[in-house]
Amino acid sequence: MKRMDWVIAISFIAVGFTCLIMSMSFIDHSESAHVFIMSAIRYCLWMGIPLVIISLFYMWIKDRNRRKG
Repeated sequence: MKRMDWVIAISFIAVGFTCLIMSMSFIDHSESAHVFIMSAIRYCLWMGIPLVIISLFYMWIKDRNRRKG
């Protein structure tokens, strides 16, 4: 994929993620910025930690296969 394709894909993901967090904030009937930020951090961790683990596992497998030749 070209760089512009990545930018478009990441922007769609970011917009969708923001809509998810905003809708969850409104369901909780809390309109404070603190609750919004804490929700964003919580959801980012729930999505980020598995992504980091999968990425590290992928790089480990790729490195192991490269060393074998």
